[in-house]
Amino acid sequence: MLITSTRGWLFTLLALVAVVTGHSSRNALGQTPAAQACTLEPVSLPLFDATPAADIANAPVATTTVFTLDEDEIRSAVEALVECMNSGDAAYQYAIFTDRYLANLFVDPALAYQPQFEEQLARGPTGQAGGLHLIGVKAITLLDNGTMSVVVELGTGVTTFQDTLILADVDGVWLIDDVVKLNPPE
Repeated sequence: MLITSTRGWLFTLLALVAVVTGHSSRNALGQTPAAQACTLEPVSLPLFDATPAADIANAPVATTTVFTLDEDEIRSAVEALVECMNSGDAAYQYAIFTDRYLANLFVDPALAYQPQFEEQLARGPTGQAGGLHLIGVKAITLLDNGTMSVVVELGTGVTTFQDTLILADVDGVWLIDDVVKLNPPE
């Protein structure tokens, strides 16, 4: 997939995780064991139910109001995102993002080319399970719009990453709505 900006770094990380790790078997439904561990609804085609990406990108993310910070809940949510990133199936790997975040990538074809992404989804699981693991979650901050800023440290066994993510509670599920800081940057 063509991605030319830092905002697309997480897309690149997902591809790196697939390359760094080995092959896993699939079940009768074509899912890898890692995909079975992902509890999110997979991204499906037609992407955004055929709504133009620009329409979704311009809409604010719908968040559920959060009244307290629960560090255990946020850590569990990030662990669930990592499980999906390790799935070896693009439909689950990109389910970690809000529709608004994904749509923002496709508004500019120089950033990411939507038809190529949809072809990747249509191919189904690659069979490559990732080796990404969560090292830590810190600096959890509730933002005014109901989203959460979180510093996440991830490792691949080869290197570590410390990224600042904005998480949005969408229908009771925390998803990545923005990437504020990437370390190491692209």
